[in-house]
Amino acid sequence: VAAAARLRQLLVDITTLAPGAEVLVSTLPPQTPVEAQTRVEQFNAIVPVVVEELVSEGRAVTLVDGAAVLTPADLVDPLHLTSGGFSKLADAWSSGISRVTTVPVTTVPVSSSVVAVDGFGRGDSVGLGSADVGGVWELSGAGFGVSGGAAVALAGGVGEGVALLDVGVDVAVESVVRLSSGNAAPGLSVRAVDARNQLLVSLVRRAGQDRVSLFKIDQGVYRELGRLSGLGLVAGGSYVLRVEVEGSLVRVLVDGVVAFEHVLVGADAVTFGSASRAGLRTYGGAEDGGSRWDDFVVTSLDTPS
Repeated sequence: VAAAARLRQLLVDITTLAPGAEVLVSTLPPQTPVEAQTRVEQFNAIVPVVVEELVSEGRAVTLVDGAAVLTPADLVDPLHLTSGGFSKLADAWSSGISRVTTVPVTTVPVSSSVVAVDGFGRGDSVGLGSADVGGVWELSGAGFGVSGGAAVALAGGVGEGVALLDVGVDVAVESVVRLSSGNAAPGLSVRAVDARNQLLVSLVRRAGQDRVSLFKIDQGVYRELGRLSGLGLVAGGSYVLRVEVEGSLVRVLVDGVVAFEHVLVGADAVTFGSASRAGLRTYGGAEDGGSRWDDFVVTSLDTPS
Protein backbone atom coordinates (compact mmCIF):
# COMPACT_ATOMS: atom_id res chain seq x y z
CA VAL A 1 0.00 0.00 0.00
CA ALA A 2 2.81 2.40 0.92
CA ALA A 3 4.66 1.60 -2.32
CA ALA A 4 1.52 2.25 -4.35
CA ALA A 5 1.00 5.60 -2.65
CA ARG A 6 4.62 6.64 -3.26
CA LEU A 7 4.50 5.57 -6.91
CA ARG A 8 1.22 7.40 -7.43
CA GLN A 9 2.52 10.58 -5.80
CA LEU A 10 5.71 10.48 -7.87
CA LEU A 11 3.74 10.22 -11.11
CA VAL A 12 1.32 12.94 -10.03
CA ASP A 13 4.26 15.24 -9.28
CA ILE A 14 5.88 14.55 -12.66
CA THR A 15 2.71 15.00 -14.71
CA THR A 16 1.80 18.15 -12.78
CA LEU A 17 5.21 19.75 -13.29
CA ALA A 18 5.42 18.62 -16.94
CA PRO A 19 1.82 18.35 -18.20
CA GLY A 20 2.92 18.02 -21.83
CA ALA A 21 5.22 15.05 -21.16
CA GLU A 22 4.42 11.41 -21.88
CA VAL A 23 5.45 9.35 -18.83
CA LEU A 24 6.23 5.64 -19.25
CA VAL A 25 6.24 3.33 -16.22
CA SER A 26 7.61 -0.22 -16.20
CA THR A 27 7.05 -3.20 -13.99
CA LEU A 28 10.16 -4.73 -12.35
CA PRO A 29 12.19 -7.68 -13.73
CA PRO A 30 12.27 -10.95 -11.78
CA GLN A 31 14.68 -11.74 -8.94
CA THR A 32 15.61 -15.26 -7.87
CA PRO A 33 15.65 -14.92 -4.06
CA VAL A 34 12.17 -16.05 -3.04
CA GLU A 35 11.53 -13.20 -0.61
CA ALA A 36 12.73 -10.61 -3.12
CA GLN A 37 10.59 -12.10 -5.90
CA THR A 38 7.54 -12.02 -3.65
CA ARG A 39 8.03 -8.29 -3.12
CA VAL A 40 8.60 -7.78 -6.87
CA GLU A 41 5.34 -9.57 -7.70
CA GLN A 42 3.41 -7.55 -5.12
CA PHE A 43 4.78 -4.29 -6.54
CA ASN A 44 4.18 -5.33 -10.15
CA ALA A 45 0.56 -6.09 -9.36
CA ILE A 46 -0.09 -2.49 -8.26
CA VAL A 47 1.66 -0.74 -11.15
CA PRO A 48 -1.14 -1.27 -13.77
CA VAL A 49 -3.74 -0.21 -11.20
CA VAL A 50 -1.93 3.05 -10.44
CA VAL A 51 -1.39 3.76 -14.16
CA GLU A 52 -5.05 3.14 -14.96
CA GLU A 53 -6.16 5.47 -12.15
CA LEU A 54 -3.93 8.27 -13.42
CA VAL A 55 -4.97 7.80 -17.05
CA SER A 56 -8.62 8.02 -15.94
CA GLU A 57 -7.72 11.42 -14.44
CA GLY A 58 -6.43 12.56 -17.82
CA ARG A 59 -2.72 12.21 -17.02
CA ALA A 60 -0.43 11.05 -19.86
CA VAL A 61 0.95 7.87 -18.29
CA THR A 62 1.61 4.63 -20.20
CA LEU A 63 2.46 1.16 -18.85
CA VAL A 64 5.50 -0.76 -20.13
CA ASP A 65 5.11 -4.31 -18.80
CA GLY A 66 8.78 -5.31 -18.64
CA ALA A 67 8.06 -8.19 -16.28
CA ALA A 68 5.82 -9.85 -18.88
CA VAL A 69 8.73 -10.42 -21.29
CA LEU A 70 11.25 -11.72 -18.74
CA THR A 71 11.79 -14.95 -16.80
CA PRO A 72 14.40 -16.07 -14.23
CA ALA A 73 16.31 -17.60 -17.16
CA ASP A 74 17.09 -14.01 -18.23
CA LEU A 75 19.13 -13.39 -15.06
CA VAL A 76 22.92 -13.67 -14.98
CA ASP A 77 22.83 -13.64 -11.16
CA PRO A 78 20.02 -13.23 -8.56
CA LEU A 79 19.50 -9.56 -9.48
CA HIS A 80 20.98 -8.68 -12.88
CA LEU A 81 19.85 -9.43 -16.41
CA THR A 82 21.82 -11.20 -19.10
CA SER A 83 22.51 -9.36 -22.35
CA GLY A 84 19.56 -11.26 -23.82
CA GLY A 85 17.37 -10.12 -20.93
CA PHE A 86 18.38 -6.51 -21.45
CA SER A 87 17.59 -6.89 -25.15
CA LYS A 88 14.07 -8.15 -24.33
CA LEU A 89 13.55 -5.28 -21.89
CA ALA A 90 14.79 -2.77 -24.46
CA ASP A 91 12.29 -4.12 -27.00
CA ALA A 92 9.47 -3.68 -24.47
CA TRP A 93 10.51 -0.07 -23.84
CA SER A 94 10.86 0.57 -27.56
CA SER A 95 7.33 -0.69 -28.13
CA GLY A 96 6.00 1.51 -25.33
CA ILE A 97 7.80 4.58 -26.63
CA SER A 98 6.55 3.97 -30.18
CA ARG A 99 2.95 3.83 -28.92
CA VAL A 100 3.14 7.43 -27.72
CA THR A 101 5.50 8.96 -30.27
CA THR A 102 4.87 7.51 -33.72
CA VAL A 103 1.24 8.47 -34.26
CA PRO A 104 0.92 10.54 -37.44
CA VAL A 105 0.11 14.13 -36.53
CA THR A 106 -2.85 15.60 -38.35
CA THR A 107 -1.81 18.58 -40.44
CA VAL A 108 -4.72 20.97 -40.82
CA PRO A 109 -4.81 22.20 -44.42
CA VAL A 110 -5.33 25.90 -45.00
CA SER A 111 -8.41 25.47 -47.14
CA SER A 112 -12.00 26.61 -47.35
CA SER A 113 -12.99 22.92 -47.12
CA VAL A 114 -12.07 22.85 -43.40
CA VAL A 115 -15.27 23.41 -41.41
CA ALA A 116 -14.14 22.52 -37.87
CA VAL A 117 -10.81 22.23 -36.07
CA ASP A 118 -9.91 21.69 -32.42
CA GLY A 119 -6.41 21.08 -31.08
CA PHE A 120 -7.64 21.49 -27.47
CA GLY A 121 -4.61 23.66 -26.71
CA ARG A 122 -6.48 25.87 -24.26
CA GLY A 123 -6.14 25.55 -20.49
CA ASP A 124 -7.34 22.50 -18.58
CA SER A 125 -11.07 22.62 -17.82
CA VAL A 126 -14.22 20.63 -17.20
CA GLY A 127 -16.22 20.80 -20.42
CA LEU A 128 -14.83 21.51 -23.89
CA GLY A 129 -15.78 25.15 -24.43
CA SER A 130 -15.42 26.39 -28.01
CA ALA A 131 -13.55 24.66 -30.81
CA ASP A 132 -10.69 26.51 -32.50
CA VAL A 133 -12.95 26.58 -35.58
CA GLY A 134 -16.57 25.44 -35.65
CA GLY A 135 -18.29 26.98 -32.63
CA VAL A 136 -19.24 25.84 -29.15
CA TRP A 137 -19.21 22.13 -28.33
CA GLU A 138 -22.69 20.86 -27.46
CA LEU A 139 -22.35 18.33 -24.62
CA SER A 140 -24.71 15.61 -23.46
CA GLY A 141 -24.33 12.86 -20.86
CA ALA A 142 -21.02 11.78 -19.28
CA GLY A 143 -18.37 14.41 -18.83
CA PHE A 144 -15.66 15.62 -21.16
CA GLY A 145 -12.84 17.95 -20.22
CA VAL A 146 -9.65 19.45 -21.58
CA SER A 147 -6.40 18.20 -20.04
CA GLY A 148 -2.82 18.39 -21.25
CA GLY A 149 -3.77 19.64 -24.70
CA ALA A 150 -6.41 17.01 -25.48
CA ALA A 151 -10.09 16.30 -24.92
CA VAL A 152 -10.49 13.63 -22.26
CA ALA A 153 -13.32 11.43 -21.00
CA LEU A 154 -13.52 12.29 -17.31
CA ALA A 155 -13.28 9.52 -14.75
CA GLY A 156 -16.51 8.96 -12.86
CA GLY A 157 -18.72 10.06 -15.76
CA VAL A 158 -22.06 8.24 -15.58
CA GLY A 159 -23.49 6.82 -18.80
CA GLU A 160 -22.57 7.73 -22.34
CA GLY A 161 -21.31 11.15 -23.36
CA VAL A 162 -21.52 13.03 -26.64
CA ALA A 163 -19.88 16.27 -27.80
CA LEU A 164 -21.16 17.64 -31.12
CA LEU A 165 -20.56 20.46 -33.59
CA ASP A 166 -22.73 21.39 -36.57
CA VAL A 167 -20.40 20.66 -39.51
CA GLY A 168 -22.49 19.75 -42.55
CA VAL A 169 -23.71 16.55 -44.17
CA ASP A 170 -20.96 15.24 -46.47
CA VAL A 171 -17.77 15.46 -44.41
CA ALA A 172 -14.60 13.69 -43.33
CA VAL A 173 -14.16 13.61 -39.53
CA GLU A 174 -10.71 12.77 -38.15
CA SER A 175 -9.02 12.72 -34.76
CA VAL A 176 -6.03 11.18 -33.02
CA VAL A 177 -7.69 8.90 -30.46
CA ARG A 178 -5.79 7.53 -27.48
CA LEU A 179 -7.26 4.53 -25.65
CA SER A 180 -7.50 4.41 -21.87
CA SER A 181 -5.46 1.75 -20.08
CA GLY A 182 -8.57 -0.26 -19.13
CA ASN A 183 -11.57 -1.23 -21.22
CA ALA A 184 -11.97 1.32 -23.97
CA ALA A 185 -14.42 2.21 -26.72
CA PRO A 186 -13.85 5.88 -27.60
CA GLY A 187 -15.31 7.00 -30.89
CA LEU A 188 -16.38 9.63 -33.39
CA SER A 189 -19.98 10.58 -34.06
CA VAL A 190 -21.12 11.45 -37.59
CA ARG A 191 -24.46 12.25 -39.21
CA ALA A 192 -25.84 12.95 -35.74
CA VAL A 193 -29.40 14.17 -35.35
CA ASP A 194 -28.89 14.41 -31.58
CA ALA A 195 -27.25 12.44 -28.77
CA ARG A 196 -29.65 9.49 -29.18
CA ASN A 197 -29.72 9.31 -32.98
CA GLN A 198 -26.44 9.15 -34.90
CA LEU A 199 -23.80 7.01 -36.55
CA LEU A 200 -20.87 6.07 -34.31
CA VAL A 201 -17.45 4.65 -35.15
CA SER A 202 -15.62 3.24 -32.11
CA LEU A 203 -12.25 1.69 -31.41
CA VAL A 204 -13.19 -1.18 -29.09
CA ARG A 205 -10.60 -2.84 -26.83
CA ARG A 206 -11.88 -5.16 -24.12
CA ALA A 207 -11.15 -8.74 -23.06
CA GLY A 208 -11.49 -10.81 -26.23
CA GLN A 209 -12.41 -7.77 -28.34
CA ASP A 210 -10.09 -5.79 -30.61
CA ARG A 211 -11.91 -3.99 -33.41
CA VAL A 212 -13.22 -0.86 -35.06
CA SER A 213 -17.00 -0.86 -35.39
CA LEU A 214 -19.67 1.25 -37.06
CA PHE A 215 -22.96 1.50 -35.18
CA LYS A 216 -26.22 3.21 -35.87
CA ILE A 217 -27.86 4.58 -32.73
CA ASP A 218 -31.60 4.95 -33.25
CA GLN A 219 -33.53 6.32 -30.26
CA GLY A 220 -30.66 5.18 -28.05
CA VAL A 221 -30.64 1.60 -29.39
CA TYR A 222 -27.35 0.35 -30.87
CA ARG A 223 -27.07 -1.82 -33.97
CA GLU A 224 -23.71 -2.71 -35.48
CA LEU A 225 -23.47 -2.03 -39.21
CA GLY A 226 -19.86 -3.03 -39.85
CA ARG A 227 -16.58 -3.98 -38.19
CA LEU A 228 -12.96 -4.97 -38.70
CA SER A 229 -11.37 -7.12 -35.98
CA GLY A 230 -7.76 -7.93 -35.18
CA LEU A 231 -6.33 -4.42 -35.32
CA GLY A 232 -3.85 -5.08 -32.51
CA LEU A 233 -5.17 -2.24 -30.33
CA VAL A 234 -3.15 -1.76 -27.15
CA ALA A 235 -3.92 -0.07 -23.85
CA GLY A 236 -2.79 3.54 -23.97
CA GLY A 237 -2.18 3.34 -27.71
CA SER A 238 -2.97 6.23 -30.06
CA TYR A 239 -4.58 5.86 -33.48
CA VAL A 240 -5.74 8.19 -36.23
CA LEU A 241 -9.45 7.47 -36.66
CA ARG A 242 -11.15 8.92 -39.74
CA VAL A 243 -14.75 8.61 -40.90
CA GLU A 244 -15.86 9.82 -44.34
CA VAL A 245 -19.59 10.19 -45.04
CA GLU A 246 -20.62 11.15 -48.55
CA GLY A 247 -24.15 10.57 -49.73
CA SER A 248 -25.10 7.08 -48.54
CA LEU A 249 -21.49 5.85 -48.28
CA VAL A 250 -19.67 5.57 -44.95
CA ARG A 251 -15.94 4.84 -45.11
CA VAL A 252 -13.89 4.03 -41.97
CA LEU A 253 -10.09 4.40 -41.84
CA VAL A 254 -7.58 3.64 -39.07
CA ASP A 255 -4.08 5.12 -39.36
CA GLY A 256 -4.73 6.02 -42.99
CA VAL A 257 -5.82 2.52 -44.06
CA VAL A 258 -9.41 1.78 -45.12
CA ALA A 259 -10.94 -0.66 -42.61
CA PHE A 260 -14.31 -1.08 -44.32
CA GLU A 261 -17.16 0.71 -46.10
CA HIS A 262 -20.91 0.62 -45.54
CA VAL A 263 -23.79 1.89 -47.64
CA LEU A 264 -26.84 3.31 -45.86
CA VAL A 265 -30.10 2.00 -47.28
CA GLY A 266 -33.82 2.23 -46.54
CA ALA A 267 -34.77 3.86 -43.24
CA ASP A 268 -31.12 4.39 -42.32
CA ALA A 269 -30.59 6.50 -45.43
CA VAL A 270 -33.62 8.58 -44.49
CA THR A 271 -32.77 8.98 -40.79
CA PHE A 272 -29.08 9.76 -41.24
CA GLY A 273 -29.03 11.04 -44.81
CA SER A 274 -29.17 14.74 -44.00
CA ALA A 275 -28.05 15.00 -40.35
CA SER A 276 -25.25 17.53 -40.04
CA ARG A 277 -23.61 17.14 -36.62
CA ALA A 278 -20.39 15.32 -35.78
CA GLY A 279 -18.03 15.03 -32.84
CA LEU A 280 -16.81 12.83 -29.98
CA ARG A 281 -18.52 10.00 -28.12
CA THR A 282 -17.59 8.08 -24.95
CA TYR A 283 -19.21 5.21 -23.09
CA GLY A 284 -18.51 7.05 -19.84
CA GLY A 285 -15.95 6.96 -17.07
CA ALA A 286 -16.34 3.27 -16.22
CA GLU A 287 -15.47 2.28 -19.80
CA ASP A 288 -13.47 5.13 -21.26
CA GLY A 289 -12.19 7.18 -18.32
CA GLY A 290 -8.89 8.63 -19.53
CA SER A 291 -9.45 8.07 -23.26
CA ARG A 292 -8.30 11.15 -25.20
CA TRP A 293 -9.02 12.90 -28.50
CA ASP A 294 -6.65 15.37 -30.17
CA ASP A 295 -6.16 17.09 -33.55
CA PHE A 296 -9.88 16.97 -34.33
CA VAL A 297 -10.51 18.09 -37.92
CA VAL A 298 -13.64 18.11 -40.10
CA THR A 299 -13.38 18.80 -43.82
CA SER A 300 -16.25 19.18 -46.28
CA LEU A 301 -16.60 16.58 -49.03
CA ASP A 302 -19.18 18.61 -50.93
CA THR A 303 -18.26 18.90 -54.59
CA PRO A 304 -18.24 22.56 -55.71
CA SER A 305 -20.90 23.23 -58.32
